[in-house]
Amino acid sequence: MQTLADSTMLPNFGEHTAILVDQARSGDIDALVEYLYSRVRARAVRLVNGYRAAYGATLDVDDVAQEGIERVLRILSAALSGVNEPIPWLLGAARHRMLNYCTENWGVIRVPRTSQQRGAKVPTVVSLDAPVPGTDDLTWLDVIGGADVSA
Repeated sequence: MQTLADSTMLPNFGEHTAILVDQARSGDIDALVEYLYSRVRARAVRLVNGYRAAYGATLDVDDVAQEGIERVLRILSAALSGVNEPIPWLLGAARHRMLNYCTENWGVIRVPRTSQQRGAKVPTVVSLDAPVPGTDDLTWLDVIGGADVSA
């Protein structure tokens, strides 16, 4: 079923969003939330791909989108009652929340923002329980503990 939020027969984008806002203000928020989710999800994909390209991060698109849409849902009633143009305001709030999520969760090792701006990348981390290449049962923890690596 095609809804107003994904219709290709819209007369004008401004009219489309105005209709969604009017419907939401009258109590029917489904079409507005669907529209906002599609925009939030698209932004989440771009963020995840950007963090993967820049830092090798393995963020999940659905987790990032969930952060954004959760923020939208928490502030939706305030936006509808107190903001003239709620859609850009809600999308901005979602974008900021998703960006914060990505910044905080893109890796287990935190690289200071100033270092990131100079191009620093997250170092490769190997588990201490991982086997040392070329050995049978020797782990990196054994190496640190002083085991004989040449054996």
